[in-house]
Amino acid sequence: MQPRHPDNRWPLLRLLPLLLLEFSCGRGPRNIQSFETWLGDPDHGLCKSRSVDGLEITMKYLPPELLVYRETHDADVAVPRPQDSLIRLYRNNATFIMTVAPTDHGLHGRDVMTRGVASRQQFLERLMIMNFDVGEYISMKTPHGEAHPVLAHFENTYGIRKERNLILTFTDHIDGRSIFDADTVDISFVDKVFDTGIHHFLFETKDLRLASELFPSDSR
Repeated sequence: MQPRHPDNRWPLLRLLPLLLLEFSCGRGPRNIQSFETWLGDPDHGLCKSRSVDGLEITMKYLPPELLVYRETHDADVAVPRPQDSLIRLYRNNATFIMTVAPTDHGLHGRDVMTRGVASRQQFLERLMIMNFDVGEYISMKTPHGEAHPVLAHFENTYGIRKERNLILTFTDHIDGRSIFDADTVDISFVDKVFDTGIHHFLFETKDLRLASELFPSDSR
């Protein structure tokens, strides 16, 4: 009969749950590049897309820490503002970026703003809506109420890129209640620009909070 050796696997088996917990909870993205990749992954609940009638409409949350990082690392900023004042400013709002991009082959390589346009006048009217009136067709809704963005900034790419971006800034309070007191926020877009209907982008506030918690500490 062979002598029985002690099972050396037992200490490792006891450590396995702790190791799995460390890697699953992890430290989050370790730099800005990995954080932005993580932010754009639909599995993390911070980037929602709708495809309809040859267009893809995407709504993505931009946490305040990322906005501060971008502003303080912008080479065009002549006099950088203190990060603590910037973070207070951005935390009083909730910022999203809406991207409209063509998916139909007929528009590949062309500015999405030309989709379905039959004349220069129609093109200019569409630009006017996106520059000045689009905020009327976008709103954030929680159980406390509904609000339109306080700022809707349309990116002018001068036809260099086929997609177009719209930065949307909402107040973080609706009817005196923080949007983070609700479980979800629903951002709706009534598309009067491309006539694709009404689109809803539902976000869980726990995911929005997590984005701030996982922002790389070395970049704060």
